[in-house]
Amino acid sequence: MQSKIKRISLKDFFIVFIPCMIWTILFWNSLVWDYSEFSKRKFVTYFGVTLFVLIISLLASLSKKFVQYREKKEEEIKRVISNIKNNPIKYVIIISIYIGLAIVAGLLSIITYKYKVFSRGGVNGIFLFYLLIEWTFYTIYNCRNICEKKPEFLYFLVAVLLTSFFIFKNFDSFVSWDERFHFENAIQFQRLFTGNDLEADHLYSLSNGQMPLEEVQNIYEKHTTVSNSFVFAYHNIAYLPYYIGFVIARGLSLNVRIVYSISILFQSIFCTFIISRAIKIIPYGKRLLSCVGLAGTLLFLNGSFSYDPWVVAFMVLGFAYFVKNLNANDGTLTLKEATLPLICIFIGCLPKAIYFLLALLGLFIPTKKFKNKSTKRKFIVIVFAVIIILLASFVLPMIFSSASQAGDSRGGTDVSAIGQIKFILSNPIEYTKILFNFMFNSYLPYEVTGSQYLSFFAYLGRVNNFTLPLLTIVVTAFLDRNMTDNKYIAFRIATYIAIFASIILVATALYVSFTPVGYNTVNGCQPRYLLPLLFPFYLLLVPNGKIDINYKKLSLVSVSLMTIHYFYVIFCVVYL
Repeated sequence: MQSKIKRISLKDFFIVFIPCMIWTILFWNSLVWDYSEFSKRKFVTYFGVTLFVLIISLLASLSKKFVQYREKKEEEIKRVISNIKNNPIKYVIIISIYIGLAIVAGLLSIITYKYKVFSRGGVNGIFLFYLLIEWTFYTIYNCRNICEKKPEFLYFLVAVLLTSFFIFKNFDSFVSWDERFHFENAIQFQRLFTGNDLEADHLYSLSNGQMPLEEVQNIYEKHTTVSNSFVFAYHNIAYLPYYIGFVIARGLSLNVRIVYSISILFQSIFCTFIISRAIKIIPYGKRLLSCVGLAGTLLFLNGSFSYDPWVVAFMVLGFAYFVKNLNANDGTLTLKEATLPLICIFIGCLPKAIYFLLALLGLFIPTKKFKNKSTKRKFIVIVFAVIIILLASFVLPMIFSSASQAGDSRGGTDVSAIGQIKFILSNPIEYTKILFNFMFNSYLPYEVTGSQYLSFFAYLGRVNNFTLPLLTIVVTAFLDRNMTDNKYIAFRIATYIAIFASIILVATALYVSFTPVGYNTVNGCQPRYLLPLLFPFYLLLVPNGKIDINYKKLSLVSVSLMTIHYFYVIFCVVYL
């Protein structure tokens, strides 16, 4: 017993315990109860969270992996501090320039607003626009010496800055697709603990984000609640980063305007980090993934309430792990390493399981890559288990849920999922014609839909000129090659089959749930549903090969071009 006690590291215990307790205090302060007296629900919530913090802290103090991770991070922090100490003037100058750029942005916004250079937009919004332009390009300049070896660092900083426009720009209503639905899912975690919604959040949601935030703040300060129950669904996990932002901001008693912005900011940082992680681990295509991750529509969604960035982030991370495993040394791939991409794809598919076919790509990792044949057999079992679970997640509700059988009411009164399925089964040839006519004439052609996933900002509008980002992505796909092995043609073919089949499933799902029975096209099938498939498509678009190119310049130029187009679209849809 004594030997076990000696293993407990008080340092590691408190390293975890202190921030967890700070989080717990913020969590307690963020909850609003509709009664003040003692209750069983309050006791279970407070006691359960406190106990959880203690257990996590204790486990961390006993974990060798945590100790190793902590020591590694301590060394990194020491190197950063040492670098700052050795070059203090450099960092003072950098900070001073950022401050100076903010002053310049302020002056420009005042002049621009005074002389009505922009057709729309208040002075604060114009200031934010100028500020982010200046800060983003200065950040790209500052990353010029590290972007060759760490392109993920450049991507992370630029992506967070770009999404900040929609996070902190105050619009008069929700501006993204189904944003009210996503907002309600983000705030409903409070119901799990208290059994209610804040009345301020409830009314703001009912108004579709049109209620003035000053009124929302006045209602919030009264701490009134509306009774509501938590509805469990597997897709709720996609909203956890939003709720963490809510907890921290409300725990600090911040203004409701800041609360909503910080909530989105946490989701944005989380999804951007996941994509940057994919950039880091993939052996090639790093700059290409940076470009795809900077697609205007994706950045716009990442700056609003939406689960699409979650889906895209985990799908590209899973695919990056597949490519990494494909390039592993023969006989080295463990079951844990092989399963990582499946876990990522599974998590990414929880909100939108229709992309489950990408998990099948694991079957095309050559057996020789695994440690032994037994590991490959176990992996195959896991692949099919993941497929079955994801498939069941949307097939079973269709069978047993009357709401799913009725279809989406937003599609109109003639929508009937059961009726549509009967039509498809009774008229397979006719449906095939409808499907392929829609796909090849309306959905997939670049001239029709390219702008809708590169420069479409939902209800704000879109810019049809998308040549710059498209050329940037395609050229980067051809130049960002660092692979000489051409033996994995089966994986390439399987990927394109999975992509094409996924598009068919997406269109069919919308035809069943959102389109009147027997209609001659597919309603509600938006090009943004192609976002999780863009990176695999472009990565394998060109043949393998190694190109002698300056990757530093490729990173800087490609990111800069995507950034220029993003700000151009903002200027057109927000200020013109």
